[in-house]
Amino acid sequence: SFVADCCFHVHSSVSVDVVGKLGCIPHDLVNEFEMEPAARALLLLIFSPCKQIASQTHNCLLEALKPHGSRYMELLVHSLEMVMHSSVNGAFDQLRVVIALMSLASCSNLSPYQDYIIQCGGPRVLSSIIRKHSSAGLRISRSSIVSHTLDKYDSRTCCSDHRDGWEGMDIILFFAMCSFAELAKNSDFLLEIRQTSEVQCSLETFLDLLNGRGFGSGVQWFVAHILRCFGMYGFPSKFGSRVRKQLNVDKYADLRLMLPDGEYLQAHKVILAARCPLLLVPTETASGSNKSRRASCADEDLEQLCTKFSNVVRLSSRVHGCCMKKLMEFAYTGFVEVDHDHVKHLKILAKLSNLQTLTFLLSGKRPKWGSAVATCDFSSALESAGHPF
Repeated sequence: SFVADCCFHVHSSVSVDVVGKLGCIPHDLVNEFEMEPAARALLLLIFSPCKQIASQTHNCLLEALKPHGSRYMELLVHSLEMVMHSSVNGAFDQLRVVIALMSLASCSNLSPYQDYIIQCGGPRVLSSIIRKHSSAGLRISRSSIVSHTLDKYDSRTCCSDHRDGWEGMDIILFFAMCSFAELAKNSDFLLEIRQTSEVQCSLETFLDLLNGRGFGSGVQWFVAHILRCFGMYGFPSKFGSRVRKQLNVDKYADLRLMLPDGEYLQAHKVILAARCPLLLVPTETASGSNKSRRASCADEDLEQLCTKFSNVVRLSSRVHGCCMKKLMEFAYTGFVEVDHDHVKHLKILAKLSNLQTLTFLLSGKRPKWGSAVATCDFSSALESAGHPF
């Protein structure tokens, strides 16, 4: 179609322009200001939820990199490594780092060049940047280093008002996480990370980013995307950890989930009604689809709703007992650790239980740009008693 042809030509122009200029890492301020929106546009096109746009951009970037692709990877990683060992002061220096990180994130999406980035020390450099910026509490928003976003007329046409909120107040940290998440799909990258003595330090940094306040939703989504490579899924919270202590405890439990092997789990109807009501079985024969049951649970007062559910739920012999325990843990806490062998079974259970966040994380899909963090929300379970959440 005409629109598709136009998109193709725009993608080609942007790809060649950005990659070509990266070869010399320019020091011209005007040139940098021109490159920033181009590098951002390229990244957003590659990360587009539209498969046609993402695929065409991917192919155009591969074509643009053909002459000196490996050399560009070396330059990108080397420029970031130099920055890592020096102080980044002033909007101009910060802007150069952001452009390099956006470009690295775009190139990290390309399988042929992931190995080059890893061989050049990309994992080590990105880990150092992430640790430095996660603990420094820096405030480096896009609007503070790119002048045209301060013009309300210009920014209205090309910049979303909520962009800084999703990317956070430190976009260097955001784009470093973005690059790290893309490389984390590579098995060699994971092997190198796990073999280094810094792996525990990196995991602690990532978990701190998930638990910490003040980081953008995008940073936290990319952290969650990375942690799935280490068998961790979700967004941990202090409140979720407190609720976790009540799982499988007799006190106040009013529901028993009978597992296929004869073991059972003690649970609370009000928590499951708030988090995954499809696990509950009505005392009377249910009519209608799962969709209608979800709608009923959403519209009705939970205190009244819980009286309509059976106190005992017998699970099918096809249900994996260990995965069921993990599913319940996620329902109570919003976070769970899962062995690789159980991912497939747990994904099926999560989808059937309508735990959308867990299903999405288990699928391994890239975070949707602009999406909010999925908190462990029990507000619907507390409102009927008049308690604010």
